[in-house]
Amino acid sequence: DGDGGGGDAPVFASLEDQLRAMMIKRNDGAKLTGKERKMLAKAEKEGRLPSLEPPEDGGAADASRKRPPALSAPESWARALEAVSVHVRGGGGDDDDFNDANATDAVVDVSGMDVSVRGVRLLEDASFKIARGQKVALLGANGSGKSTLVRLIASGRIRARVHDVACVAQELEAGERSALDALVSCDARVDALLREESALIDAMEAAENGTENAWDDAKWRDASTRLGELAEELERRDAYASEAKARRILAGLGFSDLDMSGPLSKLSGGWRMRAALAQALFIKPGLVLLDEPTNHLDLPATLWLASYLSGPECAKTSALVVSHSADFVSGAGCGVLHLDHFAKKITAHKGDVWSFLNGADARYKASVKAYESQQKALRDMKSGKNPLSNEQATKKLLKQTVNRTELLERPREYAVSFAFPASDDDRPTIAVLDAGYTIPGRTEPMYENLRFSVHSKSRVALVGPNGCGKSTLLGLLTGRLEPSRGEVQRARGLVIGRYDQHFDELLPLDDVNSKVSAAAHLSNTFGIKDQDARALLGRAGLESGAHVIPLRSLSGGQKSRVVFAALAATEANVLILDEPTNHLDIESVEALIHGLNGFGGGIIVSTHDARVVEGLDECEVWVCGEGKGGLRVLADGGFGKYRDAVAAEVEARASRAAAAANERRRVAKGRGKKRRDRQAPSR
Repeated sequence: DGDGGGGDAPVFASLEDQLRAMMIKRNDGAKLTGKERKMLAKAEKEGRLPSLEPPEDGGAADASRKRPPALSAPESWARALEAVSVHVRGGGGDDDDFNDANATDAVVDVSGMDVSVRGVRLLEDASFKIARGQKVALLGANGSGKSTLVRLIASGRIRARVHDVACVAQELEAGERSALDALVSCDARVDALLREESALIDAMEAAENGTENAWDDAKWRDASTRLGELAEELERRDAYASEAKARRILAGLGFSDLDMSGPLSKLSGGWRMRAALAQALFIKPGLVLLDEPTNHLDLPATLWLASYLSGPECAKTSALVVSHSADFVSGAGCGVLHLDHFAKKITAHKGDVWSFLNGADARYKASVKAYESQQKALRDMKSGKNPLSNEQATKKLLKQTVNRTELLERPREYAVSFAFPASDDDRPTIAVLDAGYTIPGRTEPMYENLRFSVHSKSRVALVGPNGCGKSTLLGLLTGRLEPSRGEVQRARGLVIGRYDQHFDELLPLDDVNSKVSAAAHLSNTFGIKDQDARALLGRAGLESGAHVIPLRSLSGGQKSRVVFAALAATEANVLILDEPTNHLDIESVEALIHGLNGFGGGIIVSTHDARVVEGLDECEVWVCGEGKGGLRVLADGGFGKYRDAVAAEVEARASRAAAAANERRRVAKGRGKKRRDRQAPSR
């Protein structure tokens, strides 16, 4: 692999091109080498043999063929990676190792990997492996290099042993084509055949109905013959199942029939990201890279995606997932790779995500015990009757230790602590009195006749699909929105601690020239000393170097830590949180749940993460967009039944979409057969 120094990248043929060349060689009767025979046999067994048909342009180079966006890393990633140096000593960058398909059954098998960003080492002599068909979650602290590793694989800087690596890096381009077309047209040849078949059937119907110039017998014979050829080719390519498969995926991710068939230009950026995710799933790549895929999804779509990844449709697709949601990681059946930013190593965890999280304390204690044992052994060797020098003692100890070339370093624990002190006054409340709300420009109310109160004992999680009104309800409670009818009363002296996905509403980010740092912001807002502000930021997981740089320069994850530190200084009566986990790592989500359970005031949280809902003590669950007035309160213990019902409904909707597509295709095929039979060439 390259060293990131900006030199020319090596030129190599893709695995698909190599397989195609071997197939041509074999078909021409030429003798294959043993290595070539093994590669072809392996690819054939896994259903990965490429087509031998030339591209539509009659022979343009493979590199010039238009690839689906899901198979291309964006230019912004390439620019960001210019600052990244990567050196791989085994598996990830050597062409011979890549070409030998029998070297390992892993799609990624890297050893001796060093990764640095602007001279700062992220990984050192690291190794990891992803088996064919395996789903793996890459866990680690924010800023440890998880996303960098994903981008290195997507860009080819770290080589995967599959010819198609899909990543969900950017939303699909807004345009007149639909999300459905964006999926079905991934295979350009199939898309062209389907379009030709549809156009030919329409032309034959028009000619038969007399709306076009009459066709002579020869033209009818030619058209019928061509229609038969198209049907055979499409059947051979299993193309008739493409639309059903595409509709199933889009419906599972929350698209209605209207949304999936309408132009992408009518969809928001979040929905075009869903379409990009759908495309990555549709093409069934050898390896799919998913970096926080649930950030643009609601709970129903998150549950469906986890089920789809763990199901038979993705059995041959490997996945590398970066996610803050333990529930999603578990539902997708992911194994665990842990990126330790202290040790700069990647370790495969033998259990699932729950055992990883629950065993963190035990692992730390075991590493401390091993380190202390090592230090005692060194002290013993350097004392006594025949004391050794430090260098001699180190060499002797390493000889006695299997598979270790250097001494253990003192263990460091990644500890994030969220503590939210509550106000001493537990009397102030929020009273919602017969309130209703209608989105401006619409006639149908989102909420009506709502009547409830929020007080120091309230524990409420808001759930439901995107657009159901979760953020709207939070806006009514905080005063950011005014009800269309009724009123929302906030008691005098009420202090609300607020977390919002849009940090510009909570942090002073408007002034582009502002140099206000995180520490200065806390000091100015709450009148606390700089050292106390920095202590709050440190406990929230913000690295010390980020305490003093301008807020505007911080990443989204870092800004979220500043907001949590501000909440810790607020001493609120009620916390109102809108999707608080989106910018956290998985360990921090657990710390957040622990911190919320220790808060002495009221909590209203909107979330798509089932882990948060199930982790909060004595938490009511309100489903937005359902029930009388637009709000349905689940019975105690009802969330499990609700999520099962949601998962079943989403799967049923996906199945109905696929069945409807199959029926449309059956009718279309019948029309084509009817035309061919009616106008069959006379013998």
